[in-house]
Amino acid sequence: MEIARFEQKTQELFLNKERERLLIQHQYQTERIKYFEQQALKDADKIVQTANLQLNKGAINYLDWSYLINQSLAVKGSYIDLLAAYYRDWE
Repeated sequence: MEIARFEQKTQELFLNKERERLLIQHQYQTERIKYFEQQALKDADKIVQTANLQLNKGAINYLDWSYLINQSLAVKGSYIDLLAAYYRDWE
């Protein structure tokens, strides 16, 4: 009987720690999604707008423009990866 209670207590501790870990992970991912939606995606769009404007004015060359567009796409790709991980983990 003592062994069964010990095993039950051990399992309860493990499950409580796992629950705590998952809550922290969920909160972290939610905060990152919020950051992307409130800041990073808007910044990525501004990069594209500015790059296009500067290219059209001749202020930057095509290579600089492509570098800036690539940065914007990298941010958007990171957001998509984050959403995929979130829905894989929590749905």
